[in-house]
Amino acid sequence: MPRKVLIGLFLVLLSLITIRSALNPDRTQAAISACSVTVGPNFQNVGSSGTLSFGITNNDDSSNSIRWIKITAPSSNFVITNATGLYQSSFELNSSATEVTIKVTGLSPAEYGEYYLSITTGNNVMPAQSFTVQVSDTDAGDNPVSCSGDTTVSITSPGQEIINISNLLVSFTSTSAVIAWNTTASATSQVEYGTTNQYGSLKTDSSLVTTHAVSLTGLSSSTVYHFRVTSVNANNDTAQLTDNTFTTAATGTTTTSTVTVTTATTVSDTTLPGISVSTIFSEPYEATPVISGVATDNSGVSQVEYSIDGGKNWIPVDKLSEIGAKSASFEFTPVGLSDGNFKIRARATDSSGNKTVSKEYTLIIDRLPPLIGGALYSIGPQIIYPKGGVLVVPGGIDINTVFSSSGGVTRAEISTDSQTFSLASNSGSSLWSGKLNFDKVGEYKLDIKSEDGAGNVSERDIDRVLVLEPGSIVSDKDLSAVNKAKVSVFVRDVSLLTFSSWDADTWSQINPQEVGEDGKYHLVLPPGTYYVQVEADGFKTLKTNIFEVTQTTPIVATFKLSKGVTLNLGPLHIPLSIFGHTTVDIDLNLDAPQAKSELIGKDLPFFELFSDAGAVDSMLFRGKPTLISVTATWHPQASAQMKGLEEIDTNANVLVVTTQDSISKTRVYSKKGQYDLKFLADPDGALIGILGVGSLPAHYFVDRRGVVTEVLTGLITKEQILKNLSY
Repeated sequence: MPRKVLIGLFLVLLSLITIRSALNPDRTQAAISACSVTVGPNFQNVGSSGTLSFGITNNDDSSNSIRWIKITAPSSNFVITNATGLYQSSFELNSSATEVTIKVTGLSPAEYGEYYLSITTGNNVMPAQSFTVQVSDTDAGDNPVSCSGDTTVSITSPGQEIINISNLLVSFTSTSAVIAWNTTASATSQVEYGTTNQYGSLKTDSSLVTTHAVSLTGLSSSTVYHFRVTSVNANNDTAQLTDNTFTTAATGTTTTSTVTVTTATTVSDTTLPGISVSTIFSEPYEATPVISGVATDNSGVSQVEYSIDGGKNWIPVDKLSEIGAKSASFEFTPVGLSDGNFKIRARATDSSGNKTVSKEYTLIIDRLPPLIGGALYSIGPQIIYPKGGVLVVPGGIDINTVFSSSGGVTRAEISTDSQTFSLASNSGSSLWSGKLNFDKVGEYKLDIKSEDGAGNVSERDIDRVLVLEPGSIVSDKDLSAVNKAKVSVFVRDVSLLTFSSWDADTWSQINPQEVGEDGKYHLVLPPGTYYVQVEADGFKTLKTNIFEVTQTTPIVATFKLSKGVTLNLGPLHIPLSIFGHTTVDIDLNLDAPQAKSELIGKDLPFFELFSDAGAVDSMLFRGKPTLISVTATWHPQASAQMKGLEEIDTNANVLVVTTQDSISKTRVYSKKGQYDLKFLADPDGALIGILGVGSLPAHYFVDRRGVVTEVLTGLITKEQILKNLSY
């Protein structure tokens, strides 16, 4: 073949490769376009601990969810000690504790979430300063955007009057002087004076005035005198100037000298109040006790507060014997405490604003045994549900878990026959979370153990996990693993009806992903319409036919690649696989075993639930087909299920039970969502054990005779509900 023809053919091939690359450009992830934030309260007391609430709204004009939040304090006068909030999976503080990074599972466009920062303030009064809030749609915080809104917070001094001294005037002769000044509040007059800055002499006037004049006599002529002016109001708030000097006149001479000072340093009463708690905390209580103690101060006790969270938040005590007394007894009974360990502190404030915090006491309320309740499983932000009590996942992928709890759980862990996974408490809530990861293929039974502060231990079986072999890329000739194959996923845009590269970062995965020497890939897809493309050097490109996923599904198919054709031009080897590809169907059949609930075919067990009107027992459900939908107010998909239940037009009983949630929280949740459904509360989590609840939501179908006919988990459709309501 002539050389010119070879060169021409090579250029044609190069052009085709260039065109192909242009048709499949790398897509860069779009960033969050906008967000807004509010903060409250807009002040914190000096030298105190409190909580700031940052309300963040995702104003993105596309479909990007917030995954990363960074909140930065304006100065080191604000120290961040903790962070909690909606969908939070973790948080991290910088070394100076002035910046916190919060990772969340996904705050969707138009969604509002509150994030609570525990703050400790310094001892300096500060004017309003702005916190900085940035968000991103990736876990790494790529392309962050700053949120708009007023985020200013000031540091104030409670109960302290700022006294300013001005117009300082010194008139003197050779043997005497009159020192005069003005104050912005009524206060006493005091002048310290002497020939050094150690003074040694003192002249005072206890009258509370705003115009002050103090006469000094017996001075020596032609002598430098140091003096310092002090004024104190009725509450012991003190204003004091720094050291000043004047020189007396020579014998027989009268001279007037004027010094004007427009500001003064305010020095508060420095004597701290005392506080002690007399209640004994060595044994657990079945109900919240009355907690009592005594506060003392030399100038008078003005306030006593208490905290049940170690000093993060403060509440005034119920009874204080006498405000302003030098010794005052106090009592308080914390309300709304369920089982658990509570960090009790008391804080006394005197009339000058000085505060003293008591040591920390641990109050243990032990009414119920510890209980870990209904679970939520997710891979990244994708919620996955067991089928028939079996959770199907590919090996080697982290499974996030969140559990509700009751009975004051202080420690929890999940175990199988071969592994143990610790759970961590989500500060400020009764939720526990952790990660599961299984490398070996097989079926695992999950057992969960919990312990409370009184040492009580509970254990129960929850769901089973079926771990599948990850998907693989092999040669169709000998089924050997194909090294460094690239697996790409494309998703259809529901509005444009076009396919584009799937945004895997949003779902804590990688797309495209390059497989290793073992030829394995890891992929879990949320609901949508897709196709998968597999490429490898020396092989024909493989594409799947378009397929639809209706629920979060592991993709574990084996893709068999065919060897490509190579054009050999002397030493030049040109692969021709770009001219064609192989098309295959994808196998979505997971062959997962399912187990029927042991309740099916049996009478619904007896139990009591609660509403604002009082107790309701399960016998009242008989006579009509009944659906009992067990969920929790914290579950991120609870509202979606409520909307589905509201669509049911039936004479059957449709009941929503919020387990391990109080009656008041259930009432607020129902009213906030404006749901037209009957809500009942299961605050102690009784249904967890009675019905064997594993993951949430769980749905129990009961016929008119009170016999359980079906048990389903996850979000259920209108068609599933109508099909299973047996008349």
